[in-house]
Amino acid sequence: LFHNAPKILVGPFKKIPLNPEAVIKASDSESFINSLISYNSKYLSNKANFSRKTIIQEALFGIDEINFFKPFFSNTYSLKTFEAKHFILYGDPITKSVDQINIRKEIYDFINFTDINMLDQYNDKINKLCDKWIEKTSKDVDNYKIKTIDHQKEEEQLERLNKDLREEKERGLHDSDEELLNSGKFKINDISSVIINEIESLKKEILKLGQSTKEKNLPLINDNIKNSYRECKMVENSIKQFDNEITALKRNLLKERNNIQKNHNSKIFVLYPNPFL
Repeated sequence: LFHNAPKILVGPFKKIPLNPEAVIKASDSESFINSLISYNSKYLSNKANFSRKTIIQEALFGIDEINFFKPFFSNTYSLKTFEAKHFILYGDPITKSVDQINIRKEIYDFINFTDINMLDQYNDKINKLCDKWIEKTSKDVDNYKIKTIDHQKEEEQLERLNKDLREEKERGLHDSDEELLNSGKFKINDISSVIINEIESLKKEILKLGQSTKEKNLPLINDNIKNSYRECKMVENSIKQFDNEITALKRNLLKERNNIQKNHNSKIFVLYPNPFL
């Protein structure tokens, strides 16, 4: 009979595993194995899930209540000199009284192995699920053994696959620059006429510069030089623009070639996924 309120590690598990029948489900043997592994790693193999919670059990009888038991003590004990945390009482009346003590349910559950029995039941359920799938896969194996295979259909299918594979390997990719440009998918903007017009404007400014030089007209020479620079810059900008467009076109052509090659390889892989077997 405790005189204090001890803390006892007999509470429920920190995390109660879910019923395996509600979690371990699958449509085939492979997904069943994966589901079983997942259940084990998530619930069963984690020791932290099974740590006990601390519960506080109030004193079965406080010191003030000890007078209740005086008729059973007689002169056997000297309560005033008793300093231990607990003492033991014997006799049927004492046992009957102790049975009425309000002991926490968690203590009864711990003593009766409630959680342990639950895990044993889960173990039986998991074994039954495994036996069920073993039986099912055994039947599938037996069915495969007695099943007659139509080799002629397989040979016809293999012949078609080899034909498709040969045609795909021999098929021209048509991925040269000339073929891609002639396909109409890509376009080159012809700005040569624009550049020619700008060059003609530049020629006119240079002729004006020559005339102003003959006339020895410095202000006019300066104006003609500025205009010549401007026209020259316009020609330069047009050529740079054309160069940038050609550079971008080359990148797009390379990307298109890579896509064509990738699609070609994908079709071959579909027809013949493992060339080393």
